Amino acid sequence: MRRFVITWLISSFILHTSSLIYAATTLPVAYDLTCYRGSDCRRLVVLTDSFGSALKLDGYAFPAVMRAAVTSTSSLATFTSTVNRDAGTAEVWLPAATATTLSGKAGVWEVQMIEPSGRITSTIRGNCIIRP
Repeated sequence: MRRFVITWLISSFILHTSSLIYAATTLPVAYDLTCYRGSDCRRLVVLTDSFGSALKLDGYAFPAVMRAAVTSTSSLATFTSTVNRDAGTAEVWLPAATATTLSGKAGVWEVQMIEPSGRITSTIRGNCIIRP
């Protein structure tokens, strides 16, 4: 079982640090997201092992979506993601143009981790709102 720590960073300030050691068999980390119309909404996920060393993320992907509800099968928006394989980070963001079209909407968002083997794990999930 792979264990790692998830830390959220934004603009060099620690936004949220999970003290939870995330194991692939546990529930996703809860994190509510507020974005603003006309602005990029970016979050940096830092993945480290239990010793604080960056995980090597070769071949990993971190897709993220916003849905109207947990039970919705279609998405309201898809976040863009970029993985820095050597630094152990994944940046997910909702572009400003997309945030503008969703102004005033609320729902849920989810970030998944897709391993090179094809295993998919829901790592982060929470409420999401786009403020006007």
